[in-house]
Amino acid sequence: MPVTRNFSVQFESAIGGFVEKRRKALELSRSGVVKRLGFKNLSKGCKRYDAFLGGHIEQPFILQNLAAALDVDVDVIQATLETTRCAISDAEKQAEADAEAAWRRSFRPHGIIETEKSIPEPIFIAALMGTEKLKRIELDDTAQDAALLEQMIVRTRDHMAEWNGSIPAFGKATGIVVNYTPDKAVRYDLEGNFRERLTSAVRLGSARIRFR
Repeated sequence: MPVTRNFSVQFESAIGGFVEKRRKALELSRSGVVKRLGFKNLSKGCKRYDAFLGGHIEQPFILQNLAAALDVDVDVIQATLETTRCAISDAEKQAEADAEAAWRRSFRPHGIIETEKSIPEPIFIAALMGTEKLKRIELDDTAQDAALLEQMIVRTRDHMAEWNGSIPAFGKATGIVVNYTPDKAVRYDLEGNFRERLTSAVRLGSARIRFR
C-alpha cells in the first residue's frame, strides 16, 4: 500500500502490505486485529494501527505484539520491518536531495539579519509571523557584491526601524549576513565591516504551530 511520509515521495510499504494481507487471510476486521494486538481502547488502537500502516512503524507496543497477533514467526516480521525501514530511509534521502536541488535552482542573493536571540522567544510569535518575514532581506540579484552589501546595510536599517529597533521574538540586530550564492556567504557587522567568510549560505529555520 502507498505510504506518504513528511515528504512528497511515495513507495510501497513492505510491512503495511504484509500486515494487511495477513489480516485478510485470517479473516480479521481492523478492530479484530487491534484486539489481538492488545489494545483495550479500540478507537485509539485503530488510529495507531492506521498510522502504522501509513508508515509510522516505530510503535513499540504494536511491534512487540504484531507477530503473535498475526500468528507468524517473529523473524518474518523483523525481516519485513527491515525492508520497510530501508525504503523509508532511501525515500527520505531522495527527498532531501530533491529539496536541496530545488533550493539551489530557486536561489537568489539575499540577506539575513542576525539577532540577539538565535532561537525565537516566544516561539509562537515567529511561527505566526514567519521567520523569513522577520529576518530575511530581499536584494537586487542583478547587483555586484559591493552593491549587495550596501543594499543590505540600508535595508536592514529600514527593516529595524519598522520594528522600532527590535524584531519580535528575536530582539535587536547584532550583525548581517549576505548570501551571495548557495556556496558563498559573508558575515558583517551592522556597519558592513567584514567578520567572517562562510562556505555556504545561511538558512533560516522555521517554526510551526499545530491546532488540535
